Amino acid sequence: MRKSAWFILPVLMLALVACAPAAAPPPPPAVTPSSPAASPSPEAVRSTAQDDAWARTVAAAKREGRLTMYTFNLPGDPGQKVARAFEDAYGIRLEFVTGLGSQLLERLKSEKAAKKDIADTFDTAVSILIQAKAAGLTEAAGNLPVLAESNVWYSFPRVDVEGHVFAWSVSLSTPFINSKLIKPGEEPRTFKELIEPKWKGKAVVAAPATTPNIIYLYVKRSQLGLDDNWFRRLAANDLKIAPSIRDSIQIVSIGERAIAPELSATVFGDTISKGAPVRALYMEEGLVSSLSSGISIVKNAPHPNAARLFANWVLSNPGQRVYGEAKSLIPVRSDVPQFVPQDAVVKPKKVIDMDLSDQLETARVQRERELDKLFGGQ
Repeated sequence: MRKSAWFILPVLMLALVACAPAAAPPPPPAVTPSSPAASPSPEAVRSTAQDDAWARTVAAAKREGRLTMYTFNLPGDPGQKVARAFEDAYGIRLEFVTGLGSQLLERLKSEKAAKKDIADTFDTAVSILIQAKAAGLTEAAGNLPVLAESNVWYSFPRVDVEGHVFAWSVSLSTPFINSKLIKPGEEPRTFKELIEPKWKGKAVVAAPATTPNIIYLYVKRSQLGLDDNWFRRLAANDLKIAPSIRDSIQIVSIGERAIAPELSATVFGDTISKGAPVRALYMEEGLVSSLSSGISIVKNAPHPNAARLFANWVLSNPGQRVYGEAKSLIPVRSDVPQFVPQDAVVKPKKVIDMDLSDQLETARVQRERELDKLFGGQ
């Protein structure tokens, strides 16, 4: 009997061991943020989606293969330089229809009324582009990759919140003189001097309806210490009203008039580069800084992807370099040189900046011919 008990006890012990729960396996290795198994961040997903969308835009633009630009700023040689650079970059042919910004605006209105879509982009003064937007002639450019770049802007190019108007150059507006007619030490030092008898018959301005430069003075008149009467007296001092800014530049360059009270390196730089005896002045009241020339995408553009690609390119470093050299201007990017002759710029002690509300006011004054009335309907 004792012998049987010793035999049963080991068997029972083995049975108990067999019925015991198995030991827990070791825990899996922790997944770190750098592990391939981690999910991509929302920002990374969004960035990839945007890159893919832009790649599709570029591919579609290349299939479209051409772009028609209505332009004031790129006639002749400067336009051809820009066209060659853009075609070299993307294989897209750029064609121009040139004219005054105000004339091109009316042409766009007529074509839209006739449901005849020709233009893809419109390149002219920002004030006229704002009018084109108000007339329903433009559309938003959308999410241009170049706008995501940071710390590269001398002045951020998007003018309106909706993204219809983009500036590609900065205007530092100040008087320009013919240096053969006005010797050093004889220059006017203030805007108020220009209404004195000494300067009678010596000044020229471009018609406000076609060119906004003199309107910048009007919009910022309170900061400059001027008033409506100053503009009336300027006109009464035998002021010449030129049909356009190009005419105004030519008139000063050849010495028909000695001074243009409100122009900029953006428009005069190219002329000075070619040897015209013209230089900029600084007036004690200050210098007006604004976003001057720009570009918009035309509504129902025949080549919408090429239009967006061009808008992005012209604001990029390569595009700004080409524009800057072709036009002798101040780019909106700080990582691009200012291609402006020395005689076209001054070192101001006081700069008066124009904000979006000032740009809108410039467009309103130009549209309603308010300054023309002060000039006596000239």
